[in-house]
Amino acid sequence: TPPAGWVLPGPGAGASEPARPPAAPGDGRSVAERLRELQALYEEGLLTAAEFEAKRRSLLAEL
Repeated sequence: TPPAGWVLPGPGAGASEPARPPAAPGDGRSVAERLRELQALYEEGLLTAAEFEAKRRSLLAEL
């Protein structure tokens, strides 16, 4: 299990692809992409509802 906040490889990713640290602002991914990843983590049970909501609000504040 990766550290809290780290992102697991997406579906179809190679088994050898490591988890990566949370995205920093300006990392090239849009807020929409990061929200989709956040939703996927929540749906996979890797985030609690409170963690999901806190991060979602943080991402929306970047818009």
